[in-house]
Amino acid sequence: MTNNINKKPSFWSRKLILGTTISSAAIFFIVGIIFWGGFNTAMEATNTTEFCIGCHEMEDNVYQEYKPTIHFTNRTGVRAGCPDCHVPRPWIHKVVRKIKASREVYFWLTGKIDTKEKFNEHRFELAQSVWKAMKSTDSRECRNCHNFESMNPEFQKPRARKQHLNAFETGQTCIDCHKGIAHHNVRDKLSDEALEELEAPNPDYIREIPQEYKDGLARVEAREEEAAALEKAKIIAEKVKVEEQVAAAVAAAVANVSGAKKVASTDDISTGESISNIKVDWSKANSTDIGVFYPGTASLEWILGRNHGGKRAFTKGDRCIDCHGKEIADIGNNIVSGESEKELEPNVIPGKRGHIAVTIDATHDEENLYLRFSWANGDHAPVPFVEGGKMDPENPMKLAFMIATDDVEYADRAGSLGYMSC
Repeated sequence: MTNNINKKPSFWSRKLILGTTISSAAIFFIVGIIFWGGFNTAMEATNTTEFCIGCHEMEDNVYQEYKPTIHFTNRTGVRAGCPDCHVPRPWIHKVVRKIKASREVYFWLTGKIDTKEKFNEHRFELAQSVWKAMKSTDSRECRNCHNFESMNPEFQKPRARKQHLNAFETGQTCIDCHKGIAHHNVRDKLSDEALEELEAPNPDYIREIPQEYKDGLARVEAREEEAAALEKAKIIAEKVKVEEQVAAAVAAAVANVSGAKKVASTDDISTGESISNIKVDWSKANSTDIGVFYPGTASLEWILGRNHGGKRAFTKGDRCIDCHGKEIADIGNNIVSGESEKELEPNVIPGKRGHIAVTIDATHDEENLYLRFSWANGDHAPVPFVEGGKMDPENPMKLAFMIATDDVEYADRAGSLGYMSC
C-alpha cells in the first residue's frame, strides 16, 4: 500500500496547465500541426492563377482580357497572377478574402456569370466592389509588388513623375488612377459624383517623400535641362547659319544691282521672302522655345469630358502644360498616327507632322510689342479628304495666338499648345 502511494507518475502522465497531461498536449500539438499543414496547403492550392482559371467562366472571360496586358507579359519577365492583385498577403486578411470568395463560388454554382454576356452584365457591379475594397486598403494588393517609396523617378515619364509626387503629398492611392489595367475598364460608367468621391485624396495615405526619390528627381530633371540646353544651342547655331546665308545673298544681290536709287538695308530683311518695314533690333529680344502639337479633334468639351484622365487636375486649376509639357512630341505623334488611345483623330493625314518646335522672340519699344515666330520648314502633307489636298490653297500659312485675361473662363489654365495647318 505504501509503495503505490509514493510511486511517481510517468512522464506522459504529468500534469501541465489546467490539468492537461503531457501526452494530451503532445497529441493536440501533432493534430494541430497536421490540421494547420492541411489547411495551409489547401489555402495555397487555391491561391494560384491556375486554380482561379480552373472554370471556363474565368478562363474564357477575364483571363483572356488579362493576357495582353503588361501584368502578364513585360520586358522584365515578372508576371503578376490573379492572387497577386486580388488576395492580400497578410494571413488574417487572406483568410477573410477567402471567406468572401464563397460569393464567387455561389456565382459559379448558379451560373450567374458563366458566359461573356452574363459577365458583362455584372462587370460594373464587380468592378465597383474591387475599386472600393482597394481604395479602403490604400491599394494593398497593388503594393504586393509596387511601392511608392521604392519608385525611381529617373525611369518614369514626366507625367508619371508628377502624378506620383502628387500622390505622396495629397494622399492619392494606386487605384485612383490605375483602373482597368488588367481587365476592360468601365470607369466611364461612374457618375461624376461617384467618381469624385472614389478618387478623392485620403489624408491618411499621405507619405513622406523619401530622400532617394528626391535625389532621383533632381538627377533626371538636371539631365533633361542639359539636353534641352544642347538642343537650344543647336537651334541657335542653325538659325545663325541661315541668317548669315541670307545676309550674304542680300549683299551679293546689292553688289550686282547698278543704278539702284534705294536699296533696302540688310537690317530690314528677315529670314522670310519679303522685306519688313518694321524697324526692330532683334538682338535685344528675349527668346523662348516652345513645342506645339497637332491636337486633332480635341476640344474644351473633350478636355472636360469623361474620357480625359486629366479632367480632375484641369478643373482644380492645373494647366495642361503642367502635366504634358515634356511629352508634347509624344502626344502629337500619337494623334497624327491615329494611335492615340483617345481616338482624337478620326481622319488621319499621312505624313503630317505631329509636333513643331517653335522659337518665339519678343521685344518692345515705347508703343508696340513685337513677336517673331520661327520654326523649321516642312513638306506639305496633302489632306486626303479635301479636293486638291489643301484646305486653303491661297493662304497656306496662318498664325494665331491668344492673349487673355482672367475674364475668360479657364484662361488661367492656358498652356495647351496646338497647331493646325492648311
